Amino acid sequence: MQDSLSTDAKTAAGAVSDAAALGQTPSMGIGIIDGQTSITNSQGPVLSALTGVAATDGTQNDTFTSLADEAGHYDLLVPAGVPGLDYSDFSVLAYDPVAGKVLATKGQSLTGLNPGGTLNGPTLSGVCTDLDASNPDSDDPDCD
Repeated sequence: MQDSLSTDAKTAAGAVSDAAALGQTPSMGIGIIDGQTSITNSQGPVLSALTGVAATDGTQNDTFTSLADEAGHYDLLVPAGVPGLDYSDFSVLAYDPVAGKVLATKGQSLTGLNPGGTLNGPTLSGVCTDLDASNPDSDDPDCD
């Protein structure tokens, strides 16, 4: 089992390294939006699912998604230097990945995003209310 996990970790690290090397030029590559979510859940922390995070541009509807970790931290990988992509008009949002409900959103200019660089993303605060938690259905826990 340990050998399998070690192999998986090496494979994942190699894939990240390979992906980072592909297409990296001084003007194009991958940048990171680094931020925090603070989503409270009506069912408490035990039943809280991970929060989805997305960055969407306002003109072409390009969307880049990730998940926040248990502590609410997120890293969104976004291509930097793409011609025609309006980096000044993005929204960063937190959402329930099960129900698709948007829990928080903030506007964010990504004009300073550089290949290999990191931008501070917004803190996204919201509330997840599971209205049918006392009568569970197939999508629980979710934010109804």
